[in-house]
Amino acid sequence: MPHLLRRIVFVAVAWLVAAGPLQAASVYQAPANNAVQWLNSQQNPDGSWGLIYEEQFLVTSEVVRALAAYQQKGATYYKGATWLENHNPINVDYQARTILALKPQGELVNDNIAFLQSAQNLMITGNGGWGVSSAYQGAAMDTALALQAGFVAGGIGNYGSATSFLKSIQLGGTSDKGWAIGDNTASDPIVTALVGQALVPYRATDSTLTTPIASAVATLNTQVNSTSPVAVQAITVLALLRDNPASSTAANLLVGLMGSQGTGGDWQGDLYTTALTTATARSISRYLRRGLSIRVLILRRGTTQEVTYGCSRILRRGG
Repeated sequence: MPHLLRRIVFVAVAWLVAAGPLQAASVYQAPANNAVQWLNSQQNPDGSWGLIYEEQFLVTSEVVRALAAYQQKGATYYKGATWLENHNPINVDYQARTILALKPQGELVNDNIAFLQSAQNLMITGNGGWGVSSAYQGAAMDTALALQAGFVAGGIGNYGSATSFLKSIQLGGTSDKGWAIGDNTASDPIVTALVGQALVPYRATDSTLTTPIASAVATLNTQVNSTSPVAVQAITVLALLRDNPASSTAANLLVGLMGSQGTGGDWQGDLYTTALTTATARSISRYLRRGLSIRVLILRRGTTQEVTYGCSRILRRGG
């Protein structure tokens, strides 16, 4: 009887705890599949995505990342990856995005890495980040993207100078401790989310990043809600999940995003927004499944103790 009780209680409670994450993860699968199909249908004949050349690096890199996230490595993916490999942008932003799209898939990005290595601004004290190119002073967005690219590439440039620069330009308002575009006095949620994503992977080995990251997360929680532009919500979700896979704010935002998807699988007919939201859905699905393993492990430990205590009471009663 005690053994049977232990099994019944554990299985019942395990299902109650486990069903939530699994069902939540599956909620995002169908919308993401529809989005992938829509993205595939929008590819240009040359392998890129986007209507004008100026936006093609941004859009193509994000679509390639989204397809790779879902292991959609068919002809569409390889045409997009090949387009990125064969086109050399002249700014840090697009070079970094190309690395982020291709390096995790094992593609060669040596020239892109070399560009970022030479573009970091180390000549001016206190301005050790990346700007548009080596001729520009550091900027939060470019520095964040370069740091993200450096993480997946195993290191690019001077990490210490870059993070010191980002900490020095973080805003210090009571409810606004994000990062701004240029000299603006109010932070921009996209820039803040990008910086947050960039810093979190380094936090484990650099405790000085804990407070800036926490302040950025608090700012995003204040600034971004279900009425914010879809792309802003999606990139915020990615930042919040990277900081804390159990973020309820991230989960709530993404539920709303899934509900706003168009019937064709797109979001607002926009390639960048659709690619970004698709990748975001994949991220939260992965985090939920990872969280399931952790929760079941905790459950197993806790339930064993509780059931053992319950069984001992039954035995003492002679039941």
